[in-house]
Amino acid sequence: MPKRHHQKTVGMMAVGAPTPTALEETFVSLYLGERDDRRAPYQACNAVQSYGDRQLWGAGPPEGAGRVGRNVEGWIRFLRALQSANRRVGEGNLRAILSRNLMGFRVVRGWSLGEIGEYVGRLCQRILAEELAEQVAGWWLADEGVEKPDHTDRAFREVVATVQTAQKEAGCAFPFFLAEELDSAPYWSRRLFGGWEHRIAPQLISWVETFSEVAAGARLVLMPFYYPWAANQWRSVSLPPPKKWELFFENLNRSFPSERYSFLEFQPILELSQQQKAIPPPAHTDVHRQIRWVWDRPRVSGVWFMGVEPERGSGRLRLAPVDGAKNTPLGRSDPKRAGRPPGGPSGGAARALGAARSRPGPASARALPPVHPG
Repeated sequence: MPKRHHQKTVGMMAVGAPTPTALEETFVSLYLGERDDRRAPYQACNAVQSYGDRQLWGAGPPEGAGRVGRNVEGWIRFLRALQSANRRVGEGNLRAILSRNLMGFRVVRGWSLGEIGEYVGRLCQRILAEELAEQVAGWWLADEGVEKPDHTDRAFREVVATVQTAQKEAGCAFPFFLAEELDSAPYWSRRLFGGWEHRIAPQLISWVETFSEVAAGARLVLMPFYYPWAANQWRSVSLPPPKKWELFFENLNRSFPSERYSFLEFQPILELSQQQKAIPPPAHTDVHRQIRWVWDRPRVSGVWFMGVEPERGSGRLRLAPVDGAKNTPLGRSDPKRAGRPPGGPSGGAARALGAARSRPGPASARALPPVHPG
């Protein structure tokens, strides 16, 4: 029986493998979820992102002489593996965010704007020639750039303009993805009479304005995130996760009203992996709540999970359909194991937290806790 598709993006970050064959198997697993026999009615993921910093899947090292051609070839191999995985599962619709960090090419690796333009143009030409466009979600533009001194407004303007010009000349019109940690220092300021106040960093506002000028007509996907249990503080953070998400979205919508920024949409990254070294790890209910807190927000067109890179170690990714969290009432479960942070979602999201039982799920250092209800 064909799996039902999500109506929004559900993506996995940091996906990789040393060979195209291993990549294809990883993609199939990400689509099917943890149940190979297809009993789960929904797809698990429909989008992937990779940092691509290592073998570039057989195309050679990502830097050094001839790096433009190797990076083009590496990402074409990546998309071929994705296309093959989609064909294997029949109804597959997995798409990928393309490229390593484009701002990083310029300000970290020292690529010239000419190299970036050549890279984007050649990659677009190959994508169109090999009929791979349906596998592309967009460009990986920048990652936590606001807090990095070398990610200047000028560099941002130059990179966006270069990429947009190159892709348009090649006949492509892919969106741009921009990830920002909204709990970092640039997003907090001291109040006049003590305490701290959260606001959207002026540099991010400037970047979005710049994007609207130099990439007119293109879509920008902002991927807000933070680390609620990076320091083992999931149960004891000063501001509980649901309240923080509420604060973030309130400030995002205030700074970027939809009437003026119609090209901007949000796809939060949820830090659900044991990569964050949380003790105890997030339970089923923790995972469900993270999804519920963001899924129905205005202008939220999807969610992403922080996964792992199989290049760093083998192991099957364990992921079950997100729809278990979106559509199934959640219960209180065992407060000692699952816990419920103070505060919580309001309105429809709060009512969705019903009385059904859910159990904490298994997890390993290479896995996400399954998000289906127990």
